[in-house]
Amino acid sequence: MDFELMIYQTENMAKLGISALMINADTVISARLRGEDLWARAQQGISMLILGPEQLISRGFQELLKFEPFYDRVCALAVDEIHLLLLWGLAFRKAFTQIGFMRARFRAGIPMIGLTATLLFDVKVANAIFNLLGVNRGEFYLLRRSNARHDIQILFRTLVSGIDGLYFPEIAWVLKNNDKESSLGPLVLRTFLCGNFASCWPRRPTRG
Repeated sequence: MDFELMIYQTENMAKLGISALMINADTVISARLRGEDLWARAQQGISMLILGPEQLISRGFQELLKFEPFYDRVCALAVDEIHLLLLWGLAFRKAFTQIGFMRARFRAGIPMIGLTATLLFDVKVANAIFNLLGVNRGEFYLLRRSNARHDIQILFRTLVSGIDGLYFPEIAWVLKNNDKESSLGPLVLRTFLCGNFASCWPRRPTRG
């Protein structure tokens, strides 16, 4: 899901007039196929880098940090969805546990902000996440705000197809929706179906 989120963030930055560059395993491969080096592009003319956590230990990022004009321009570090450091980092994406070490690789005094809308009031869980970020209570500001999204509508659709089936025409509208703001729809749908190979299109009658 982080890939779709990164695209969304990159597009939003562009709307704000901020030149952002998204670098992850997929974009690196795509750029290489068209003869482009994203790490070279990141050296200048880019105001924000949006990186997948695996890129923090990549050779390309290591070389970028050695490029002094870029290194000197770094002014802040933002970590989105910090709950994933614990949820995913200790399970199947170990690179998330490396994010906290980034502060030591930049100049002293670089501010860091961590964001999440799903961090509960479990002190042990919160402390574990703070530890992965390399911060201690009392050394940072913790701001809690409502995560209510009044621009989001909740729609209910009656699912009459069997939950164990392969076809769900009742929710085909999710895949047909071309609204960019609903770009996560197909991903949410696949997650909801818990791994079933789902087709939302009506079953075509077989011939012969």
